Amino acid sequence: THIQHTHTYNIHTHTTYTRIQHTHIHTTYTHRPHLDLLSHLRAYLNVCYAYTSRHEMTEAIKEMAMGAQDGLLYPSDISEDLIEQCLYTGDSPPPDLVVRTSGEVRLSDFLLWQSTYSHLCFQDVLWPEFSVWHFFSAVLSYQQSYASIQQARQEDRERRDKHQYESDLRSVLEQRQGDVPDASLLEQMVKEHAERRRERQRTFVERIRTSHAQFLEQLCPAN
Repeated sequence: THIQHTHTYNIHTHTTYTRIQHTHIHTTYTHRPHLDLLSHLRAYLNVCYAYTSRHEMTEAIKEMAMGAQDGLLYPSDISEDLIEQCLYTGDSPPPDLVVRTSGEVRLSDFLLWQSTYSHLCFQDVLWPEFSVWHFFSAVLSYQQSYASIQQARQEDRERRDKHQYESDLRSVLEQRQGDVPDASLLEQMVKEHAERRRERQRTFVERIRTSHAQFLEQLCPAN
C-alpha cells in the first residue's frame, strides 16, 4: 500500500539490504520493485535495511576489481565517478540535507561517501517526536549553508574532471610509448580514449545493476 502511494507521486523507490547467511555478510543488493522505473522519476526514496557505508564501499571496490580482472575495465578506468556509480545509490543524486535525530553527533556509518558535500543537521529529538517544526529548522539551516555547499560541489567537480583528463592523457601517452603527436592530434586521441572509457564504464555499471536486479527477482518473485 505504501509503495502504491509512492507510485502515485511518481517516486522512484529503492530498497537496500544486506544478505546474511550463517551470520556472515556476503553481499548487498538494491531492490527495484516491479514497475516501469522510467515513469517514476520525480523523486528517489531509498529504504535501507542492515546497511553500512563501509560495507557498501568495500563491495563497490570488489566489483570493480573483478571487472578489471575479467577485462571489462582497465585499471585506469577506475575513478571517483565510477565508484559513485557502483554504490547502491548509484542512480540517485547525493543528498542535499542529512538529518540525524536522537542527539547523537555522528553518522553511524550511514551514507559516508554520498554525504561528503551534504549539509549535516543533528537534532536532539528522537525520531517519533520529530515534527514538521524540526524539519523546517533543518531546511532553514540548509538554506543558510546552500551557497558554500554548491561552491564546494563545483570545486569537487572541477577537481574530478581535471584528474580524469590527466588520467586519460597518461593512458594515451603510454599507448604511444613516448611517441608524442602534435597538440591537435593528441587532443583528438584523448577525446576518443575518453569516449571508449565511458562506454566501458557504462557497460560495466549496467552489468552490475542487472546482476543485482536478477538476484532479487529470484529472491523476491512478483507472484
